[in-house]
Amino acid sequence: MPIESHPLSRPLHPPIRGAASSATSTGPKTLPPNRPESAEPGGGPVLAWGRDPVFRRTVADVAQAAERPLRFHESGAPPLWGPLDSLVIEAECVPELLAHLGREPGRPGPGPAVVVAGREHGADPWQVASELARWWAAPSVVVLPQGRGWLADRLAAREEAPATMPRIGVVGISGGIGTSSVCLWLADRLLDRGEPVVVVDAVPSSIGLDSCVSPTPAPGLRWAEVARLPRTPDPAALLRSLPAAQGLPILTAGDELLPGAPAPASDLPISPLERASSPAPDAGPLPAWGAAGPVAPWDLATLLSREASAIVDLGSAAELAPAGPSEGRWLSRCSALVVLVPFTLRGLRRGRELLRRWSPLLPLIPVAVGPRYVDVTDADVARSLGVEPLTAIPHAPSVCEAYECGRLLEAGPRRGPRRPGGTARPA
Repeated sequence: MPIESHPLSRPLHPPIRGAASSATSTGPKTLPPNRPESAEPGGGPVLAWGRDPVFRRTVADVAQAAERPLRFHESGAPPLWGPLDSLVIEAECVPELLAHLGREPGRPGPGPAVVVAGREHGADPWQVASELARWWAAPSVVVLPQGRGWLADRLAAREEAPATMPRIGVVGISGGIGTSSVCLWLADRLLDRGEPVVVVDAVPSSIGLDSCVSPTPAPGLRWAEVARLPRTPDPAALLRSLPAAQGLPILTAGDELLPGAPAPASDLPISPLERASSPAPDAGPLPAWGAAGPVAPWDLATLLSREASAIVDLGSAAELAPAGPSEGRWLSRCSALVVLVPFTLRGLRRGRELLRRWSPLLPLIPVAVGPRYVDVTDADVARSLGVEPLTAIPHAPSVCEAYECGRLLEAGPRRGPRRPGGTARPA
């Protein structure tokens, strides 16, 4: 069939006046409501990956017509996408994407909605799309510029995904500034309000996060036992099987990560989870497990958010460095990201860099924390970051002792952190 008569070759929709062409705002965002939400892959930003000038101009026009923010992937850089991104990739660039994915341990988790764009006399888009589908995600295919009208409709469509609760990531610009404490306090506040919540410790080297809220170990499954499951577990059953000191479910690593620690016992009570490892009839697809490689914590956070709001302890930003797949996998699973920035010159510079990189991907909530080792004011922080922090959490030496003794929740900020400028915020 001649390309001119292809059904995808109808004219592009007229441009919409005032449509945004990029997502560059670094302003403070509010936390998502603590209620079931429905991700809309058709409603978020467009990530364009391609070098051809005609491809880039066409995708820019399509994004404007679809009223979608747009950004371009930098050639040679690792891929980085947010939770609602749609990826439009030039067929000639699919091998580059596959090369990045091939460097990840195990099989990569689900990625954004993908459209492979071909052109006349270029690489066969259907061939490279089939190669991508075997490894990562099943893409759609379009021929540009003839199919730009179809692509505009595709990007403008609101596609309903399985409903989930918010997933709030907490990351510190540097280590030791209270990321875990903020995670546990935030989860405890939601629990006090009667909301279902779970804490996911995403730091591989972290051990026993649940011990911060209880002086004695709580029974339940840790990362090592969950990784032994042969299939994707039922999220409700998994949530009930986690340690829940003071009623707060926490998924964390156990002592099996300590040097010389014995292997996990083989008689752990995981059989109920194994029997409940098939998805519910209308729950939508679940991430691959078992045969696909080691359990991916980012997929598990998404899974648990079907039952409860997930507060994800991402540790320090160094855990996500260098920029690349690990960083992208976590950020693409978060509904919002709380970024803890210390009152230090190096921390502020690093925070400014990361806020600029992450702001197009998802809502960011910067929070200033810790002691003031130098004369850094709240105004200095806002000026350096380019945005005023949502609040400031002062340094409290007593929290360190409570953290080690399993009394962290009792040391929580019941009166609320102060706002920048010194005023207190009601609890």
